[in-house]
Amino acid sequence: MADPVTWGLAIGAVVSAAGAIASSAASANQAQAQSQAAEFNAAVAGQNATLARQQAAVDAANIELQGDRKRGAVRAAAAASGLTGGSVSDILADVATTNELEVLLTKYKGDVAATGFTNTATLDRARADSFITRAGEARTAGYLSAGGMLVKGGVDVYDQLEQG
Repeated sequence: MADPVTWGLAIGAVVSAAGAIASSAASANQAQAQSQAAEFNAAVAGQNATLARQQAAVDAANIELQGDRKRGAVRAAAAASGLTGGSVSDILADVATTNELEVLLTKYKGDVAATGFTNTATLDRARADSFITRAGEARTAGYLSAGGMLVKGGVDVYDQLEQG
């Protein structure tokens, strides 16, 4: 029968191994939670990209309507004053060109914002993947550490039994 020191070494090794496994499980759970948070952030960024494009489309449509109103106002003012010909056509062309530039710029700004959100979503998904990897590594490290502690405890117990 083993003496109390031998029992202490054996129990200490088992408790240390259990502690290593519990610690690695906590680390893995934390990494899993971080992964879920990063996936959520990626989903939100993806939704924001969609909203940015939709808002740009709405803004561009409103600018087109404003341009139609401006051209109508120019036509009405020209007709009321009796102007016809080239200068009215030139003014209408300038209004149309300015309006089209504003529409294109608005769409471009929406695309730039959407691209930023899309890039953020991609980075968040990559972070989520790295957290999953970290969780697996933490579990593996815990099991290896526990195994090492049990082996060392076994050697210590053996040495104690050989001495006693």
